[in-house]
Amino acid sequence: MAAQFIRINHTMESMTLCCCGMPDILITNATGTEIKHRIPSTGLPLGILPDADYLHSISSITADFGDRALLASDGVTEARSPDGEYFGHERLEKILSQGSIQGSIVESIAHTLEELCLDAPQDDDISLVEVPFIPDVLAVFDKKQPLISHKAESLKDDSNSPHNSLKFVVTLEGPRLLKIDPVPLLINQIQELESLKEQRRVIFTILSELYINALDHGILNMNSTLKAEPGGFTTYFTEREKRLKELSDGHITISIHSHLFPTGGEIVIRVEDSGPGFDYKNYISNIQADSSIPSGRGLMLTKELCKSFIYSEPGNKVEATYAWDD
Repeated sequence: MAAQFIRINHTMESMTLCCCGMPDILITNATGTEIKHRIPSTGLPLGILPDADYLHSISSITADFGDRALLASDGVTEARSPDGEYFGHERLEKILSQGSIQGSIVESIAHTLEELCLDAPQDDDISLVEVPFIPDVLAVFDKKQPLISHKAESLKDDSNSPHNSLKFVVTLEGPRLLKIDPVPLLINQIQELESLKEQRRVIFTILSELYINALDHGILNMNSTLKAEPGGFTTYFTEREKRLKELSDGHITISIHSHLFPTGGEIVIRVEDSGPGFDYKNYISNIQADSSIPSGRGLMLTKELCKSFIYSEPGNKVEATYAWDD
């Protein structure tokens, strides 16, 4: 997997970057018209070598207020017109030199892409991320307000318990669902308390799928059939973003109960949303009968990874149990 990473220091004075098998990360001035730094790919795409060391691929640079970082997949520069003309690096940098539309580099590039490509088929993913170097980027980390409400009960080292156990519950409500992705927070909590290095990726996959399903379908009432239409994924995520911004109520509660045994353990993840639920029996049957349906594949993957996977009426509660043996 080719990837780009960027970490911004909380003092807004520096950034750390890493590029692995992707086009150069560009750091521009506040207007986007001057390229101040290029961070080329100096690391192999992830997963090629099992013992790869990426420390040599990490760059740290200082930045000025208003500077911007532009990250782009090669699908941008390799996008083609109906006549086969490539978008190219030169065109990308020319757009930067001309200034941006309404202060957004991404909007400027997207506008030119649409003009060039028209209805030509898309050969690769076209991904753009613009990070303006301003304090607002880190506003979500304001510590004056708690980001999530939670309660935790630790039973570790209980001499009366046949195994070590840990349980905690997290609830996100209303606009917090727009501002916070609880999955990384929960995974870090599990990792810190249980040190489950080998199981971390699988648990992340299960937890992500359950949370996204609860948010998209339970809270936002998104319809996956949109994805089957031409350009359906773009339509789906555009509508999803719109509904998130308008969200004023609703909640999702995530409960995690971990048990450690002498030779392994298991984690029980329960996710409940305030939505009306859905006909999960019919939905799962349809997915199993027709693998071409462009939705539900993540749900089936999660089901295969788990020891047990149970929905409860009316379909807004799910419990997944993942077990492992050392």
